[in-house]
Amino acid sequence: MIVTTAQGMELRWSRVAPENSLAEKVLDVQGLVVSVGIRRVIDNLTFSLSGGEVVYVAGPNGSGKSTLLNAIAGTDPAKIEDGRILFLGTDITLLPTHKRAALGISYMM
Repeated sequence: MIVTTAQGMELRWSRVAPENSLAEKVLDVQGLVVSVGIRRVIDNLTFSLSGGEVVYVAGPNGSGKSTLLNAIAGTDPAKIEDGRILFLGTDITLLPTHKRAALGISYMM
């Protein structure tokens, strides 16, 4: 599956586990709207990621790649204006960064 945003960010999925493996939904992003300062960077992004899947995020400068990761991790300068982020079925949209990290959400650049 491929999702391309209006800003040019592209998300591509591939499975690394066998198709018949039981894979629960790990990350579910629903209608995500994110701003940095006064600029809306992500507008109404929806996707989900199940166990055994890998997602590739690419795009030009300013397309929202880092903003997406910051929104999921709950770090500045991403400001979630609308939408929901669920991790293993738990709504983490309003959780502070340290509580998301305690659930196992982190990334390195």
